[in-house]
Amino acid sequence: MPHYYLFMLGVCPAAQGKGIGGRLLADMLGRVDREGMTTYLETQNERNVRFYRKFGFEVAAEEPFPKLEGLRNWGMLRGNVDQ
Repeated sequence: MPHYYLFMLGVCPAAQGKGIGGRLLADMLGRVDREGMTTYLETQNERNVRFYRKFGFEVAAEEPFPKLEGLRNWGMLRGNVDQ
């Protein structure tokens, strides 16, 4: 399935909570929406799951990392996954 993979999005901790990450993400998602594409991303921070849900992402998979106690990975999708 053709899709975009959002590899990395980061905002310096001192600048978080000011809408910078949302503006960066919205710009990319505008392009994705114009092209009618699905987007996939992964996060290892549970707090980010709420952030990405605000932009239409849904958790597709949640898995612990073997041998790394306490570390989890959330795979998230946005868009038409039935393409």
